[in-house]
Amino acid sequence: MVQRFGAGEFIVGHDHRRTALAFEEKLVKRAPFSVQVGSYWNLSEQVHARGPTHLDHALNGDVAIPNGESRVAREFDQALQQRRLFLIEQGWMGPNELGPSRHVLDQMAQAELAGHASALSGEFGMSVRTYRGHNVSGAYARRIDLAQGRLALIVGERQAHLVPWRPALERFAGRQVEGVMRGQTLAWSLAKGRGIGLGIE
Repeated sequence: MVQRFGAGEFIVGHDHRRTALAFEEKLVKRAPFSVQVGSYWNLSEQVHARGPTHLDHALNGDVAIPNGESRVAREFDQALQQRRLFLIEQGWMGPNELGPSRHVLDQMAQAELAGHASALSGEFGMSVRTYRGHNVSGAYARRIDLAQGRLALIVGERQAHLVPWRPALERFAGRQVEGVMRGQTLAWSLAKGRGIGLGIE
């Protein structure tokens, strides 16, 4: 396909396009589609949620919605209309607006986080802080599904943190972990020289 020579020189073969297309077709056959979770809440739970939902992003045109005459498409459209009415009743959007504003969604997200952080503080007997883009360490206690998405609860010695959940955390359940900022996300690893933490399997 492509040969590399000294001084950064590349030679593209005459069959490069055909070979590349064949490679892409092979990948598509192996994995014809990918699945991405839109929400960990079902549609009925999202309709009256007080936090920002996948339905809200659909109202704003930020995500694709099911179309056609399928049962899934009909149920999604019904939930979308019910969510819109609920948002109007709560005063979070006007009757002539397509969806809630970014400002309103941010306010809903902060209120939802604050409410869950307060409840968890009472449960664990310590302050629970929401994530603000910093390094985090402690025991991975559990995952928590909010309307706005899935979070992870990291419990330290004096305080706990609600941070964005990642699948990689699941293999560290109950153990001491360290989350280090890498760009805009946290990279997780086992904390060095620590015990088994909470002992959650």
